[in-house]
Amino acid sequence: MTARVLRSLSFVSALLSAAAATSLAAQDAPTDFLVVGPPNVVTDLGGGIFEIDPVTNSATPLANQPAELRRATKLIADPRSNTGWYVGTRGTVVTSPGPVYIYHVSAAAGRVLTARKLNTDDMRSDVEIKAMVLVDDKVIFGSDTRVGYVPAAGGASVTLFTFARANLNPAIASDGRYLYTNIWDNNGWSTGGGSIWRHDLQNLGTATSIFSVDNFPTNIYGLTLDASGRLWSVSRGTFAAPVLRAFDVFTGTKINEVVLPWTALTSAMSVAVDGFNDNVVVTGQGFASLTDKNFYAAAVQNWKVGTPINSSAHELTGSASRRVPGLVRRGFECKSPSNPELAALASGTPEVGNNKYSVDLRGPSGRVAVFLLGAGAAFPPVKLLPTACELGVNPILVFGAVIPPSQRLQIPLPIPANAVNAFVDTQWAVFEASANALGIVTTQVGAICVG
Repeated sequence: MTARVLRSLSFVSALLSAAAATSLAAQDAPTDFLVVGPPNVVTDLGGGIFEIDPVTNSATPLANQPAELRRATKLIADPRSNTGWYVGTRGTVVTSPGPVYIYHVSAAAGRVLTARKLNTDDMRSDVEIKAMVLVDDKVIFGSDTRVGYVPAAGGASVTLFTFARANLNPAIASDGRYLYTNIWDNNGWSTGGGSIWRHDLQNLGTATSIFSVDNFPTNIYGLTLDASGRLWSVSRGTFAAPVLRAFDVFTGTKINEVVLPWTALTSAMSVAVDGFNDNVVVTGQGFASLTDKNFYAAAVQNWKVGTPINSSAHELTGSASRRVPGLVRRGFECKSPSNPELAALASGTPEVGNNKYSVDLRGPSGRVAVFLLGAGAAFPPVKLLPTACELGVNPILVFGAVIPPSQRLQIPLPIPANAVNAFVDTQWAVFEASANALGIVTTQVGAICVG
């Protein structure tokens, strides 16, 4: 690496230090995480948002929760806020089906600070929010009857597609370019629940089955994507141990799989990447008896399952989430006819003091690529006319390199120890003469959230 690039990386470290801000995290300690659980189906009592302390195996409900959050069923972190979370609910079950809500919640120091309803319609026909993912300015959700979205700023829900078979458990993930689901339209699930569908968010209406494995023993209940371009799935089934799998979304191949402890996760329901320890965290229920339902979280590192965390104090059947540093993508890449899978990626976790973190580009080998870094996004994105490409970063640092034969270019970006809660934006541009009038194509914007 040239001295010029090394000097540039030193500047990046200084920029990250300057971008750091002091704030109170929604969880009290990095090892803690939040989990949601709906109320008892008979009494309609006892649900809500809980903070899990894995050291003491305790589950403590957050104070100051609105009544509707007692029926919380799904929780995801808001990557653009140090205290923000999106929470989905279900309608009441004691009486007739009631309204379903998606909230934006700010939580810190064991209590809810603010809670804002996002959907202006009551969504009672959705019955229950079972999956969510944030894509740009939309909270995309999966319910009992459809996949749709609610504007993150608030507004009426919008249907993306419906499916005929109710009471399924849709799982969704997205990198901002594609939406990955375990269900599509009236096809329902394939036999055994082993299909993962890819939807182009710029051209909804069709879907491609990218993974369909005949020997999937159980239905897919959870999906998530990490910054390196791996798609993780967790499956479960009646009287069958849950299985965690990782896929390469670019090549369509399975990387590996591991069977989770039967006694710990009889009913595995969600999966998340735990950036603090390079773990994957799978949450669900373990049934000690027909009447005793325990919440568990099992961490998987290097394909070895650690000791599960459990809490039997509450019937926590919903999903869990931990605020972790990472790469958040937004917008769309400018696709090239010769390589439609140009992608902004990352290796490792942007934790403070991580000297091995890198920002990556997947693209055609031999092309010259330009890396753009800025302290804030350019809003609105600048159109690079006469093409459809956009500049989504206000660049203060630019340098270039050639994409190697591996088709993955990595730029080291060491994270200084004082860069807690820093946010910087990155984007790649690649020179390709045949692509358009300007001869360039661009990736999505990758916002690095340092933890």
